[in-house]
Amino acid sequence: MAGVAGSLYKASCEGHERGWCVQDNVSTGGLLHHEDLEVGRAYLSAPQTITADEIIRFGRAYDPQPMHVDAEAAKKTIVGGLCASGYHTCVIMMRLVCDAVLNRVASLGSPGVDEVKWMKPVKPGDVVRCSYQIQEQRVLQSRPAVGASKVLVELIDANNEVLANWITNQFTRMRTAAAVGGEPAGKRPRQPAFDLWQDAPPGPLACQPDLFFEDRQVGETFDLGRHTFSKDSIIAFARDWDPQPFHLDETAAKASLFGALSASGWHTACLYIRNLVGARQSA
Repeated sequence: MAGVAGSLYKASCEGHERGWCVQDNVSTGGLLHHEDLEVGRAYLSAPQTITADEIIRFGRAYDPQPMHVDAEAAKKTIVGGLCASGYHTCVIMMRLVCDAVLNRVASLGSPGVDEVKWMKPVKPGDVVRCSYQIQEQRVLQSRPAVGASKVLVELIDANNEVLANWITNQFTRMRTAAAVGGEPAGKRPRQPAFDLWQDAPPGPLACQPDLFFEDRQVGETFDLGRHTFSKDSIIAFARDWDPQPFHLDETAAKASLFGALSASGWHTACLYIRNLVGARQSA
């Protein structure tokens, strides 16, 4: 790690013993590469104060449930007050991670998130920061210039308590392509961590998405509608929440693993919850 010893600093992380921050003036070419990122070391973002206005604005756009859009109505919900949508929490985390880490390394994007957990609601006035900790690393057999990392991302409040976390996967460019021997391994079929349909196959489309728990049936499915992603909407969302080149710039995206401008995965997720809530509210 000596080659990037000057790339990490702890000054802005006083009072937070979880890890180090990534400095502006980083390694070769201004970017850290896969080889520079150390397993087990947590990189910390700057703090951010959450406001009621931003919670309501996001809620109206993507998750218009009472606890996310109306302070008075929220008092009557299970949360007991206004709180950020879980999807808002996720995009806050994504923006903090981009600013602190991903836009300072040779990021090639993510093939997906394995798991998201929301432990505590994020409320107005909360001061939060993100911890980004690599759990595992490997080089892709099929692409020896690409490193893959398994990453734990945590949203931490001022009391050092974890409000939410993800287990995610990250592709990062190698500074030097690895020597990978042998034939590339065949792709293994992916198995879901938890199979919702293990007791029953998916059933016919249901027409009432807002029933009580007892009325739900394993295997029922819903058509939540359609959405067409425009270039402008992809870029606008990315500017706010996931400002990586392949979501912002067509030329940069063409040269990336994506091959063209693509929506942030969180943009896709936010449209899912918007359509789900819309279907429930119109039922």
